[in-house]
Amino acid sequence: MLTQRRNSKPSESMTNVSEKSEQSATSAQSADSAQSSDSAQSATSAHSANAASSQNSAEPVKAPRKIPVKKLVLICVGLAVAAIVGVIAYNYFSTFQETDDAYITAHIDPISSRVEANVERIHIDDNQHVKAGQLLIELDSRDFDRQVDRARAELSRVQSESIVSARNIDLAAKSAQAARLNARGDSTGNDALIEQSMAAIEQARYAMAEQKDVLRQKQAELLRASQDYSRYEKLESEGVITTSERDSSRRDYDVARSAVDAAKRAIDQKKMFIEQTTHQLNIAKSKRVQSTGLERTADSRSIEVDVSKLQNDVSQAAIKEAQTKLADALLKQSYCKIYAPVSGRVGRKNVELGQRVDIGARLFTLTEDELWVVANYKENQLEKMEVGQPVEIKVDILPGRKFDGVVESFSPGSGAQFTLLPPDNATGNFTKIVQRVPVKILFKGSLNEIRKKLVPGLSVIATVKVK
Repeated sequence: MLTQRRNSKPSESMTNVSEKSEQSATSAQSADSAQSSDSAQSATSAHSANAASSQNSAEPVKAPRKIPVKKLVLICVGLAVAAIVGVIAYNYFSTFQETDDAYITAHIDPISSRVEANVERIHIDDNQHVKAGQLLIELDSRDFDRQVDRARAELSRVQSESIVSARNIDLAAKSAQAARLNARGDSTGNDALIEQSMAAIEQARYAMAEQKDVLRQKQAELLRASQDYSRYEKLESEGVITTSERDSSRRDYDVARSAVDAAKRAIDQKKMFIEQTTHQLNIAKSKRVQSTGLERTADSRSIEVDVSKLQNDVSQAAIKEAQTKLADALLKQSYCKIYAPVSGRVGRKNVELGQRVDIGARLFTLTEDELWVVANYKENQLEKMEVGQPVEIKVDILPGRKFDGVVESFSPGSGAQFTLLPPDNATGNFTKIVQRVPVKILFKGSLNEIRKKLVPGLSVIATVKVK
């Protein structure tokens, strides 16, 4: 009985399936001839009778009836279409990588003031296109003009001082050289005079020694003549000799005494000469000392030359400092005129005429003309993507246009790594999230025709051909 019940359940299900299939086939062939309709109905009733009989009896279930050819054709066509669509989809998604998480971007340069001043003139307006080097804003420069004048006056003053110090160097050098030459000349002359005086003194001393010998000789002769005269005078009184002989002895005595006096005078002259020469020698020595002092004075003047050179170096340093101050003043003066650093369009203008602007205050932004696309692709889309691959770009603002591009570079990290608080998966529960990596895509060709419509921030669809 259990076997019969188990066999009856699949037979019932198969019977129901066959009935539904036959009914659908009958409805599909209702437009055919009446003969085919009658045969279908008879076949349906026959199958129903067989199903009822099999349900009442415990006989084995018979094989289901074959599916009609038309239905089988439709099924095959559907499967073929699904296969073709699958192949096409596989080829497309394996060849192209597409994302709508993309947008146009550009360099947006904030233009700010580098000095504190009042706005005097404004030459721009919102959304205006400017060229690189174009004058945009003029600030009041009168304060900076005075700073430039003061810096120039200071530079002129230190330059004059430098000229004076340079001339002082020449004058001090020449004076020191002259003093040195004079001191050396005096020293040389004094040395010669000292040597000459010392030689004269030595010679005079030698001559005086000789004169002393002569004096002693003359004194001896005088003594002899005096003795002879005394003896002759006594002999003359006794009448032994004549008066003429006595007078002759007297003359010899007078001559001897004169010779002694002459020798004494010669010695006195030599003494006086020695004294005078010694005095001259002392004077020469004192002059020599003075010459030494002059030489040292000349050396001190050489030190003055060195000091003058140091003063000139200080003047040169002051000139450089004044030149730096002048350059700084001129630089600040140039900041009063704000020029466009690059070509682009003005945006977020936040400056008005007469406004007092501070250093670093943002006046407006300048969006550069060069545009590119940043597309955030999923990490599983980057397997075959490389630099230089072509890209098809669709901009939402221009739905009927397509632009050609090229992959320029990949970000060095996922977008999450450059957020204010990057994720830290080392703590807490971990939930894997597919990361996106920014890819930089450059436009190919010129965008001048529609440049005004393409602005940073617009959404695009980027499709990269990876094969």
